[in-house]
Amino acid sequence: EILFFSLLYEEDEFKGIKVFPYQKNAEEVKQAFDIISGLGIENIFVEGYYNGLTIYKSDVKEKYNLPAQNRYYGDFDPLKAWVDLAKDNNKNIYVSINAFDLGKIPASGLKTSIVNVYPEWIYKPSNHEYYLKPDKAEVQSYLLALIDEVTKKYEIAGINIAGLNVPNSNQNVKEFVNKLLAYGHTKDKIKIAIDINPSTMDIKKWNLDENDILCPVLSSSDVE
Repeated sequence: EILFFSLLYEEDEFKGIKVFPYQKNAEEVKQAFDIISGLGIENIFVEGYYNGLTIYKSDVKEKYNLPAQNRYYGDFDPLKAWVDLAKDNNKNIYVSINAFDLGKIPASGLKTSIVNVYPEWIYKPSNHEYYLKPDKAEVQSYLLALIDEVTKKYEIAGINIAGLNVPNSNQNVKEFVNKLLAYGHTKDKIKIAIDINPSTMDIKKWNLDENDILCPVLSSSDVE
């Protein structure tokens, strides 16, 4: 809350907040939603795909022989809960897709993890970092299939793409981003919001239009 009110912005500037849905039931989601709504925030970015797992049950994941949903949630669909509340309260939900960054997944993890099922997709710059390879056509098709699925399954305002900052792969990221933008530009009601690091990303070759949203990622040092 302190950070939100301390940042300067134009009155009509796009403003939003990203949330990781730790909530395991509808009541907990409503509590979190009410806090955000009370701050006057109109755009809520819900982490829908993180560390290679979806927070909702995904047919695409099952098709790829991957876990359909993060088992943390059991049978609960937190994304549906967020979307339903937003619809009833005139808020906008953007589903955040943490595209290439898989986090620190142990190599000895679940046999069904994406690291073990598709080892040829994995880029590992260090012993404790895992990424999907941006230049792999299969990886791009998989991510675009997830994005298409979530836009059709839920009434959302848009897609937020994060996790693009893959070491030594800026050009490869450009190819995926332009495919994503081409997809987004065919959807009248779906906006594309992309997390960017202005110091490390060259966006000049991205096929952006006036409806696309760029979200500079701030670190604590940026707001001191």
